[in-house]
Amino acid sequence: MDHKLFRSLVLSAVLLGGGFALDFAAHAADQAVQPVSEKKDGTLYSVDLAKYAGSAQTRLEKDPETGENILVFDCARRGYCVTERIPKDTVAGKTILIRADMEQKDVAKGKHFWETAKLQSSFRKAGDKHSTMRNITVQPGTSSWRPYGYILDVPADIQNDLELMIGLQNVSGTLKVKNVQICEHVPVASEGLTLSGSTAPRDATTYRSGEEMVFNFSLANRDNLDWKNYLIEIERSGDDGVTERRTYPAQATVAAKTAIAGPGAVRMVARLLTADGIIVKKNGKEITFTMSGIADFDKIQPGVAEPEDFDAFWDKQKALLAEVPLKVLKFEKFKEQNGKIAYDVQVACSGERPVSGYLVMPRNAAPKSLEAKVIFQGYGATGAEVPWGKADEKSLAFQINAHGYPNGLSPAEYKKLGAGKIFDDKSNENPEKAYFKNMILRAVRALEYVQTLPEWNGVDLKVEGGSQGGYQAIIAAGMLPDQVTGCYAFIPWCCDLGGVTVGRLGGWRPNYTPALRYFDPVYHAKRIKHSIGINAGLADYVCPPSGIAALYNNISSAPKRLRFTQGLAHGGRGTDSWFREVRK
Repeated sequence: MDHKLFRSLVLSAVLLGGGFALDFAAHAADQAVQPVSEKKDGTLYSVDLAKYAGSAQTRLEKDPETGENILVFDCARRGYCVTERIPKDTVAGKTILIRADMEQKDVAKGKHFWETAKLQSSFRKAGDKHSTMRNITVQPGTSSWRPYGYILDVPADIQNDLELMIGLQNVSGTLKVKNVQICEHVPVASEGLTLSGSTAPRDATTYRSGEEMVFNFSLANRDNLDWKNYLIEIERSGDDGVTERRTYPAQATVAAKTAIAGPGAVRMVARLLTADGIIVKKNGKEITFTMSGIADFDKIQPGVAEPEDFDAFWDKQKALLAEVPLKVLKFEKFKEQNGKIAYDVQVACSGERPVSGYLVMPRNAAPKSLEAKVIFQGYGATGAEVPWGKADEKSLAFQINAHGYPNGLSPAEYKKLGAGKIFDDKSNENPEKAYFKNMILRAVRALEYVQTLPEWNGVDLKVEGGSQGGYQAIIAAGMLPDQVTGCYAFIPWCCDLGGVTVGRLGGWRPNYTPALRYFDPVYHAKRIKHSIGINAGLADYVCPPSGIAALYNNISSAPKRLRFTQGLAHGGRGTDSWFREVRK
């Protein structure tokens, strides 16, 4: 689709609640996308928006540049939608593009994910009792004009007309819509396109509150594809609760500038779109790049206070654990390779399940010759992995799964067992019933167990893990601070669970309850006495950077080291890194 570029704009808008301007400056020219009203080649149907104007919550405006009709939804509370019916003969048996241009202001976040701006289609196939439904993904907040679209395969035996719902569903705010069309889909190429980025002139964690942050997003176009077929959308969100999006013609470099009023993080996401607003994918993955900046890093503290009885609670749990004899329930040779032996091990523990994992050590290791490493696994219902690479001639390695499940079950059996109790809001209201409690006690019992092994040297006891494994490693080091001599956590999960109560980006984690404070690694980290290293990502949606900062700043009694990697998502790629280190 050819787009008419709007006249040069001052690309800044005052953000809600933060008091700072979000300014997107294109490398070549300050030009924002202004979609035009002409029909695309292959247009099958265009919606006459004028007929829906005039209700209590809708009105009609004219585009000052093109004269095109704009349908405006002004919704004070519950929202309002209209429905257009497209004759089934128009779309039956076709692969179609459903698209529209939209602008929104102050759109509230719905209670459910489907309560948002709507460009929703539905139809029923022959023999189906229920309709097939699709909708665009629109984040709440404020955004300038941009195209939205998605591709839909319509079966030849469609039973009814295609219904298109347009508007706001169960949310307040203002939505403007124009140029709603059904078109035949024409694929665009994606090979050779790659997004990357960097910050300037400061590294990501040395900004001050209110200081301008600059994020440079670069688009590599290896195959010299036609730029006009693509757009770059940049979305800003942050610990200040402000979300805004702008869309620009694709070009080699786009710079985005913003600020945050107080201590906290800002996230900037660049996505590659087609000219019709469809997210471009390569090998099934979105072409996107995310960066963050942090203001007043050293001032970021946990969002809520530590429970006054934190130590008393855990002293009680450790005492109950001590009442369960440290009994080895299973110790079977599993496999031998490259001079190492792996054992399938289970150890009695409090709670409903034992410690379960694989122990690897050199064959014929001498007594008291090996340091011990305990490795914790990430999220998921699985058995433990065999830690061949963690054991060598100087060390043994014991890797446990988070749930005490037996090793060696089939994927179907693990799926049946599941691990969803972590997200049980009801249980998480009571620290005695929260799933995390027994997970942590299994981690403690694993450390107690390896200290009984005759091959352990009696001194070196290290813990490590990634994501949920990093979460467990930090907590284990805080639970046994005198015994654990080293801790390494990669992208640790659930740091600063209470941060959401002060508006911080929450990530993917259980809903906050006051009881979860007993299981927050930020408080356990405070009790660590020996060296800890942390590696985290500035593009991590699961474990937001401000939570990592709160964790790091709460480590008060141990040598600590943090490596933040710009562009690193939860286990994904990054571009550069910044090191922060304190020695005591």
